[in-house]
Amino acid sequence: SSYLQDVLAAESRLIAPSASLVDDKKALFSSPQVPPMMQPLDEVLDLPETLQDLAVVSRELGDGLGRFEAVHNKHLAKSLMSGTFESSTPSGFMRYEGTFLNDPHGQVPTPSGQGVRTNPDGSTYSGQWKSGQPHGHGEWRGPPPRRGGGVG
Repeated sequence: SSYLQDVLAAESRLIAPSASLVDDKKALFSSPQVPPMMQPLDEVLDLPETLQDLAVVSRELGDGLGRFEAVHNKHLAKSLMSGTFESSTPSGFMRYEGTFLNDPHGQVPTPSGQGVRTNPDGSTYSGQWKSGQPHGHGEWRGPPPRRGGGVG
């Protein structure tokens, strides 16, 4: 036999693996001992019927100061929560939508991560937050132009 025939024969064995090799691979990766993250990407994994660790928290702050509603991991105190926080200020109504840190049993959420705050005057900041303050990359937009009558 020639060298070329030997190469072609070797390639054909690589391209068309035996049925027993395929079955062995399936058995290895479908074994309960193999963690889901190590299973092949083309395998469809079973999802749990419900998520057991997420809970919705909703709280009204006293004296009409505002409210917040968020989803958080109930097994992790002070976990990163995602939701909406609305508050009343002397100059009007403020809304924050995004992620924040908060003990779900604490009083006031602290913007942290990615979020959008809309101020009473209509101006917005969309971007990164840390310890309740804009921090990192973000975009500030001024209030919309005022419309109305005026004598000039």
